[in-house]
Amino acid sequence: MLMAIDGRKVVILVLLYLSVAFDTIDHEITCSRLERLLGLSGKPLAWFLSYLSARTQCVPVEEALSEVLCLLFGVPQGSVLEPILFIICTIPPSRIAQRCGIQIHMYADDTQLYASYNATDMEQRQEVTQRLENCISDIQSCMITNKLQRNSNKTVLLVLESSYFSKHFSDFQLQIDNKFISPSDSAKMFGVLLDQYLNMDSSSWYLQGVPFHIRNIRSLKPILTNDAFGLSDKLVLRLQPILNIAARIVTGCWK
Repeated sequence: MLMAIDGRKVVILVLLYLSVAFDTIDHEITCSRLERLLGLSGKPLAWFLSYLSARTQCVPVEEALSEVLCLLFGVPQGSVLEPILFIICTIPPSRIAQRCGIQIHMYADDTQLYASYNATDMEQRQEVTQRLENCISDIQSCMITNKLQRNSNKTVLLVLESSYFSKHFSDFQLQIDNKFISPSDSAKMFGVLLDQYLNMDSSSWYLQGVPFHIRNIRSLKPILTNDAFGLSDKLVLRLQPILNIAARIVTGCWK
């Protein structure tokens, strides 16, 4: 993206998000993909089947437990295999983007799609817009087939460029799910808030409000006893040096 902007191009970036992504993964589809796309068979495939199948779940309400049900979807969260299995489920969207000539970055359940065009070439702009819309439509159909749910309310469109060309796309829109989406001024990408010029201004304004929320934690101090904290003094002493090192790195003070 930076190279395109430095080359006086406009970058159209679409951020897609999934809803409860890790809870909707279909076991049968996942194992089929392991076999067809990755060539797993025999004991390795049987091991994955064993890992995913015969898992149960119930809900506690006070001292009572609900009926135990067998899980047909989802992967155990917090396990080493969780991100690996989810990445396997996202292979088709990656191939769709490649086929459409769209760049794609994926991390967990966050997806970035982007393409660039010459700022003064309106014909190329229209062609890139069409490719992006077709790509997102195909990915949406693929997600439905694979029992993944895209959170349409969180879809964000950013137009990244040099401030010199800002006048060339003030009317830009993208049609997604039969709705026209206009560019946002900023968006959070992998935890970092960036604006259309890839500056940190929006992030700095956001971080200015953090001290207010930190001060609010003070009101919780009376109820956060050692028993509620759940750590013994021995464990706290073991973790304290890590906090001290982090504070020294941030402040630059070594005492």
